[in-house]
Amino acid sequence: MHVPTETAPNASDYFSERLDQAGARFRLAADAAQTAVRVHAHPKLGPQGEALATMVAHVNPASPTVLVVVSGTHGVEGLCGSAIQCALLEQLADRPPPRDLGLLLVHHINPWGAAWDRREDDANVDIFRNLLYRHSPFARNELYERYEEGINPRAWEGPERERADRIYRDFVDAHGVSAALGAIRRGQHQFPKGITFHGTEATWSRRVVEQIGRDHLADARRIDVLDIHTGYGRYGELLVIPTAPLGDSLQQIIEEWFPEQAYRWGQDAMIPRHPEGPYHLWQEQLTTPVLNNIGLEFGTYDLERCFDLFRANNCFHAYGDPLSPAARDVAKDYREMYCPASPAWRALVLERGLGFIRTYIDRLQGSK
Repeated sequence: MHVPTETAPNASDYFSERLDQAGARFRLAADAAQTAVRVHAHPKLGPQGEALATMVAHVNPASPTVLVVVSGTHGVEGLCGSAIQCALLEQLADRPPPRDLGLLLVHHINPWGAAWDRREDDANVDIFRNLLYRHSPFARNELYERYEEGINPRAWEGPERERADRIYRDFVDAHGVSAALGAIRRGQHQFPKGITFHGTEATWSRRVVEQIGRDHLADARRIDVLDIHTGYGRYGELLVIPTAPLGDSLQQIIEEWFPEQAYRWGQDAMIPRHPEGPYHLWQEQLTTPVLNNIGLEFGTYDLERCFDLFRANNCFHAYGDPLSPAARDVAKDYREMYCPASPAWRALVLERGLGFIRTYIDRLQGSK
């Protein structure tokens, strides 16, 4: 389903190439919407010594029903989510949300990852999985353990890289590329320098998520979270992924509301099934009666063909110099993988993202 907006915005007005530029645009858009911005300063700096922060804007804060739009759970992916948030804020002047619906925008919950062109945070923790897998004992990922040295090269050149490539090829030959990538994407707790490390304690981002819950959602009776991601699916297309416990009605609702865009669990072995969504943390924290966690995934490039970028990006940060020329070249390609520079791609995902949010608001109001 393609849902047009009233006036298609110019994508170049909203997409940013750097976190500081994205933050400035978010502030301007919030000012235009006459909405205050709360800033959560990150203790680390960006690659050029710039300050990092998560920003929060809350429209209609007294409403017990809240639609939360999150960007940057996976760091660099947030450049797309930020553009959608900025355009949404700007449109509020002409089309504000219903008075009985709160709109909470969480801008770049993992700002370090966005600034450094990483999905992970400064401790190499995958924030999505740190929010989700927060209770011990932590499950083991035996396939990941068996092939870990191939998944995570210790050097990007020379004999160590060649050995890692052989191990990784053995992994794919034995289990198939989709199953191999699915096992890697499931993540792990055992290897702090490895791809998709869950972490074993609360990250800075998770503590900020908890603080946002206390500050903005303590009185909410219903919370719907739209968590914006990129990197999976066909180029420019939107997949709507209901991340909910088995048996939850959210899957059926999404299939009814968005049948052409709904992701059905099990249709791709590359995508692991999670027991709930990362932002169900708020339901546990606040005992909110209803919480729906929905992933919005915008397709970019073929993940199977680009997987070496995962390995290279991780290798330079875990075992090399992330500021070296070779590392910055990899970072540039990595950013392109998650936020293509193509004006056509950006215009398409901006229109589809805004259209989805507007339609979701209308459906939400109609379901009351």
